[in-house]
Amino acid sequence: MSHSQQSTLKTMNTDQKIYKTGIYRTGDDVANFQFRILIHKIHSLIDVPNMGGQIQPFMDSAADRSMEMKTVKWQEKMFSRFEVDYYILKENCKTERQKKYYHRLKKESQRSSILFTYVEGDDYYPEDLIRFNKTHLISQLAESKVQSMYLMADLGKEVLLFSIHWYTDHGLLQVYPDFNNLNVNPYYQEIRGSSLQMYHYALEKCNPTEQLFEPVLPPPTKKLPPLVYGRETLFDVPKMPRQQNAIILLELQSATGFSYDTGGIHIRYKVQPSEGVQFANEHDSEVTGSTQSSSKTGNRWHFSDCHELQFTVLNCNTSSPKIDVYFEAVSIDSSNRERYFGHSHMAISFMQRKGESTLNFVQLNNADAADGIEAFLVGNRRKIYLASFYGK
Repeated sequence: MSHSQQSTLKTMNTDQKIYKTGIYRTGDDVANFQFRILIHKIHSLIDVPNMGGQIQPFMDSAADRSMEMKTVKWQEKMFSRFEVDYYILKENCKTERQKKYYHRLKKESQRSSILFTYVEGDDYYPEDLIRFNKTHLISQLAESKVQSMYLMADLGKEVLLFSIHWYTDHGLLQVYPDFNNLNVNPYYQEIRGSSLQMYHYALEKCNPTEQLFEPVLPPPTKKLPPLVYGRETLFDVPKMPRQQNAIILLELQSATGFSYDTGGIHIRYKVQPSEGVQFANEHDSEVTGSTQSSSKTGNRWHFSDCHELQFTVLNCNTSSPKIDVYFEAVSIDSSNRERYFGHSHMAISFMQRKGESTLNFVQLNNADAADGIEAFLVGNRRKIYLASFYGK
């Protein structure tokens, strides 16, 4: 005898709609990476009073150009207007890098541009780290080599649009904010001068192959403060196992095909993580639960029962981290008699963003008259070790 129970099981990750960090993994050479940066200017939205001359109006020398687009390779240097004026003077160039920029500017004509870049070796620090000396910084990934690149815009002042970091030892690319599309989900920047001006901007991948960068497990949505140490307090950081947090939202929606109409249908479940995965509460080895109520419409029982399950993936190199969920369907009548309707099993992978599944329940009692009388009089509760039954 078999019964079917329809349930919806969803794995979801909370995503910020804007300004989330993108984390990507690749085994390819990062030098092959190139991207497209776009900025669109919306002119003079509203007049803003100039208070005593303290606010300087932004005069764009290319005022008739509302859109600018650049295709940039990894660590490609694009000069700002200030840098062009500075490095073109030989007496300003003392270091080897400055001399390199001087000779490049002498050979190449530079078109006026809003967009420019700071690359590895340039004297630039993000605003939140400007108070720290560069020699006192280490990467958030202990003992890891990191290259950085900053995509900027000259909007009357230097504006940081995107920060990109490449962790060489781990093959990870970090993009903040994440890639987006100018026509779908642009980022915004307001500039207040003699009038309020709005800029839309975006960063798009334009690699020759689409699979150059594949996302790893979803990154945490909360931006953590940078890890900063002074050399006087620097110590050897022990190697810790790589781990990541994950949340699964499990919803049991409805069931159909059960033979008894009396009492309410309940779905009980047991969650067991696979090797390398543990509950956020490390004292739990498994989690059990049950639907609390149900209502019947036609031949279908409705639950709309939701559960939030939090896990820690201890080894991010695990090929397929997952959890096993075992289900059992019972009916409880007014005399508290339990009637057993069957059980089922489902494995949920952490690599699955969304999923909806229909499960068939298997009933392990006979369909003879004796079992029918037993179920009617006292119920027919069966003790079944589901993990062993499913070979786990």
